[in-house]
Amino acid sequence: MKLSILILAIMFTSMSSFSQDQVVEEQNELAEKEHVETSQASQNFAQRWWNASRNKVTRIYDEGKNDFYLTLYAYHDRFTYTPEKLKELNEGAYGFGFGRSILNEKGNSEMLFAMTHLDSHSDLQVNVGYAWVKNFNFIGNSKLGVGYAAGLVSRSDFANRIPIPFVLPMGTIDLGNGTVNLILIPKLNDGINNGNVLFIFAKFSWDRKKEVTF
Repeated sequence: MKLSILILAIMFTSMSSFSQDQVVEEQNELAEKEHVETSQASQNFAQRWWNASRNKVTRIYDEGKNDFYLTLYAYHDRFTYTPEKLKELNEGAYGFGFGRSILNEKGNSEMLFAMTHLDSHSDLQVNVGYAWVKNFNFIGNSKLGVGYAAGLVSRSDFANRIPIPFVLPMGTIDLGNGTVNLILIPKLNDGINNGNVLFIFAKFSWDRKKEVTF
């Protein structure tokens, strides 16, 4: 009798252990499957994003108008900067650049740009990137736009001129072949003498297949 009970106990323990091992194995397989599916979903999203971005850049470059940029001014908020600091800063953001732009199927503007100009310390700054602007009819053929600019910037006072990414709000006043563009560099903390700068530049566009008109 005792031997039978011992055998039954051993069998029950073995079955319980096997059942637990099976449950753990199934949980591990499920977790691995979910991990694989998540990785595949992430890869698919990244691939779709890359393909869409590449197609967008290719379309703007192939079909867009030529753009010439004339950088004009960098206004520093008088409520953010002290009078002493303003005397040290350069607001004449003189420079130039080139790019291409297109009106997409929704009537919004997209552009690729590269420009160089004097920064607030009178050193050269380089910007390259992409901009998207939603247009609204204003007066006659003129339009107002609001959107964003994103890209890379290289400055003497940031990371030893190593390009760093940026995403900034952007506004436009479109007068036809000429556009006034405004990019806001906002203030990100409660300190003084930083941020709240309005960068202003003009854009002149022409069809590559037609005579240049400004």
